[in-house]
Amino acid sequence: MNILHNVEAVIALVAALAVGVSAVLPGAVADAPVQVREISVATPTQVAVVKVAARRLSAVEKMRSLENERALARAAATPRG
Repeated sequence: MNILHNVEAVIALVAALAVGVSAVLPGAVADAPVQVREISVATPTQVAVVKVAARRLSAVEKMRSLENERALARAAATPRG
C-alpha cells in the first residue's frame, strides 16, 4: 500500500483518532464556563452613541484603491507554478 495514494484516508483516520482520544483523556472540559466582562454604556433612559470619524476619498485615491484591488484580484486568479 503506497501511503501517498491514501493521504486523505490517513488524515481522516488521524483526525478521528485525535477526536476520540481527546474525548476520553482527562483535561480541559470543552463546556467549561468562560468569564465574560460586560460593559454597558447605555442606560434604560439613554441610548449609547458611537461616533465614527471618516472622510470621503478623492477621485485620485479612489482610482488608486480600485487599481490595487484589481491587481490583487488578477494576482489571485493567475495560476502559480
